[in-house]
Parts: sequence; structure tokens; C-alpha cells
Amino acid sequence: MQNPVRRSEHYREKAAKYHELAKRAHPPYLGEFYRGIAVRYVFMAQELSQQAEKELERTRQRVDATTEVSRPAGLELTGSVGPG
Repeated sequence: MQNPVRRSEHYREKAAKYHELAKRAHPPYLGEFYRGIAVRYVFMAQELSQQAEKELERTRQRVDATTEVSRPAGLELTGSVGPG
């Protein structure tokens, strides 16, 4: 299946579509139905976005941990290049 970011965007597009349908729906109860679907899609998109952020943070932590382990002892990383 698609990655969470793409799926999240897909759900946001669906939410916008159903929101527009809700605005133009007749009879009015149909508009309420479409609005409910739009809200569900928004929540689904938010959940996927949060999952993607958590996954990204875990990946960053793994990379940071790997970088710390692979760095030779006594080597310090500084922002300066060249002599003093």
C-alpha cells in the first residue's frame, strides 16, 4: 500500500470532496451525511500524519544512534574547517 504521507493526502482530498458535496446536497439530511464522511476522512488523515511523524522520529533516532556508535573514539565533530 502507499506510504502514510500519500494516504494522508488522499484522505484530505476525499474530505474536501465530501465537504463540497455536503454544501450542495439536497435534501439537507444528505448534506449532514456527507459532512460526517468528510470529518471521518479528516480524522483518518490526521492519524496517518501522526504515524508518519512518529516513524520519522524513530528513524532519526536510529540514525543518530548508529552515527554515535560508528564515530571513532576521541573524534569530535565541530563546525570549523581548517586551522584555527
